[in-house]
Parts: sequence; structure tokens; C-alpha cells
Amino acid sequence: MEQTAILLHACGLTLLMLPLLNIFLDNRDFLGWFSAMNLTFTRANHISIQTIMYPQQTVLSVTPWAPFTPISLIAPLVFVVGISMLKEAVEDWHRFLQDRNVNSRKVKVHVGNGLFVQKFWDALCVGDVVKVSKNEYFPSDLLLLSSSYEDGVCYVETMNLDGETNLKAKRSLEATLGLDDDEELCRFKGTIRYTKAVRNSTRAPSKRSKVERKMDHVIYMLFAMMVLISSISATGSALYTESEKDKRVMALCHTGIPVEDDKSDRLKYEAESPEEVAFLIAAHEFGFKFCERTQSIMVLQELDPSSGLVVKREYKLLNLLEFNSSRKRMSVIVSNEDGEIFLFCKGADEVIFERLADNGRTYQQATTMHLSNYAEDGLRTMVLAYKRIGLSEYEHWNSMFIKAKSMISSEREELLENAS
Repeated sequence: MEQTAILLHACGLTLLMLPLLNIFLDNRDFLGWFSAMNLTFTRANHISIQTIMYPQQTVLSVTPWAPFTPISLIAPLVFVVGISMLKEAVEDWHRFLQDRNVNSRKVKVHVGNGLFVQKFWDALCVGDVVKVSKNEYFPSDLLLLSSSYEDGVCYVETMNLDGETNLKAKRSLEATLGLDDDEELCRFKGTIRYTKAVRNSTRAPSKRSKVERKMDHVIYMLFAMMVLISSISATGSALYTESEKDKRVMALCHTGIPVEDDKSDRLKYEAESPEEVAFLIAAHEFGFKFCERTQSIMVLQELDPSSGLVVKREYKLLNLLEFNSSRKRMSVIVSNEDGEIFLFCKGADEVIFERLADNGRTYQQATTMHLSNYAEDGLRTMVLAYKRIGLSEYEHWNSMFIKAKSMISSEREELLENAS
């Protein structure tokens, strides 16, 4: 791109900024680093808190069994982040005032016909011809065209850039050094060829202290350890919960009744078969004590893993499907205190195995081998199973089950068999 530059000699220095159209950024000086989005959350501790808090807020706190309220998470974060944001905002405000003082400085800009007018620094555009006198600051990156000295030399101090106080000699362009009168100046033409020097430049990094950078590494390490510990704890909790279900089948899937022994003040169980009594005693030994039963409620004493205390938990008995020779199994459907619905079942191995889900056959081969070994020893065997049931699935099945029980025709037994 070509441009004709007009140059006037005056006392002091005359300089030309690299010429181009208005596709460049303006000349405003901006020292502020923070914005409304990155004001505080560039720090590792705040990012980690946000990362932990977001899933808790969006997933856990909306569930009825959440151990906390949303305000207990939001209030501490708002307080800590608010104080930090206030501190950063005050510092950034001071930087803004410094920027405004710099941008409001004035420089002489050529407007044609040898006239120079005062312009603010932030109003400069690429291609403006400016005149800088002695002891004045340069408003931007400039290209020296001419100087008041005959050899086109000027001396520049860069203390505000690199702290050096010694003067550095700068020479004007040879092509513009001899343009003394207006006639020669009007005939001058220049061609600009772009380079990628500016493209290779990068944004200045945020200046942070060694303590802050060290703290970031500590936060990253703590966050990684927290993720690892949480993963191990969650996996262990899931495995423990699955093992609990097996023991709850023994404690809940039966028709037994707890009776207090007058002599020993201990509970004993009365049930339809000795197998049920054996299951209740085994569940008691495993920490699931069946202690109370009504027509619709079954109560267990069990260990709370979170507090380590023995607590009583009530299970609502929704349906009881008794054992018979055709079904070869017994089932109960219960609802726990969290509203979850479970089907607990016990029965003959061939009946249970054929009803297992695909993801429930992990231990089928090992269980079959154990059953064979017990049978060879002359022991009676029974298989336990359970299933988590959704509310809509249970309501659909329960309506069919109630309808089948209320029928008095010959199809009643067949419908009950299909429903159960």
C-alpha cells in the first residue's frame, strides 16, 4: 500500500507512525488485567472450589437425601471470592486511573498545510505524523523521519521501558532525511511491506508471586488427591452397598416374627420354616437385626456407615408373595426411608438363575459350583437375589397384581402366576 507523507520541519523531532487504514487497534494504553469474567477465577483455589461445588449444587443438592443445603455451599464461596474480587477490583481501579492519565496526554499531530493540532494519545491512528519536542514522551511506537539536527539524529531515554537512564542515539531514515522543502515532500512516496514480527508477539503473562505459583501447585496436588480418594471411597461405598443388599434379603424376605425371650431378654424368631429362622440369625450376626414387624412395616437395626452408630431403619412392606410349590420362591417388595423400592427374593437355584438379568450373572458360575459342593455334603441350599424397581414400573405391576387378586374366575390362578 502506498501513502504520501507530508513532513514539516519544526523545532524538535518529527516522527511518523507506520501507516495503514483503520483496521488496527486504537492507541489506548491499557494496564488492567482483570475483566468481569476472569477477575478472580484465574486462581487455582477458586477454580477447584467451583469444580467441586458445581456438581454438588446441580446433582446432589436437588436430591431429597442430600446432607447439606445449597446455602451452606454458596455462602462460604461468595464470602471468600467476594473479598478477593473486592481486593482485585480496587487494584484494577488504580490501574485504570493510571491508564486514563496516560491516555489523556497530548501530542502534536499534523493535519495538513503545515498545521499541527493537539490530540490525546488514545486518539492517534496508524499513519499520523506527529511532532515530539525535547523532554516529551513518545505516545506510541514511532518511525523517525527527521530531526532538528542536520544529520537527523536524536537522543532517546528509555527509563520508563527498561529502567536505563543513558541516552540512545536514533537516526532518521535516509530516504526522508533530505526532504527539506514542501515541493520535495509532496513528491515523496513510500511503500510498506508487512512482516510477521507483530504476529509472533504474545500477550504478556500475568505477574504473580512465587507464593501464589507455589500455592497453585499445592492446590492441584490436593485436588488430584481429593479426586483419587473420592473415587476409591465411592467405589468402596458401592461395593459395600451391594453387599448390604445381600444381607437385607435375609433380614427382610421372610414371614418370621421377632419375639422377646422372657428368660434371656434376647430376641428369638418364630417363622414358618427353620430356613427362615436360620436366615434371620445369620443376618443378625452380619449386623442386620430384625427387631420389629407390623402389617405394613418391618424394622431393622443396622450399622450406619457414615456415623458408625447402630440405627433403626423402617422398611415399608408393599407386597408379600409367599412361597408355593409352583413358584419355588418367595418375594417381598419393600420401600426404604429414601423412597427406593426393592424386590427381595429367595428360592431354588434353577428358578432364580433363569430370571437373572444379564448384568447379574457375574457370579453365577462360582455360585453354581458352591451349590454343588454344599449339595454333595447333604446341605439344603437356597439362592438370594434382589432388584431395584422404578416407581412407574412398580405402579404398573401392582395394578396388574391387584386386578389378578380381585378376580374370581378360573383365570385367577393363571393371572396371579403371570403377575408374580
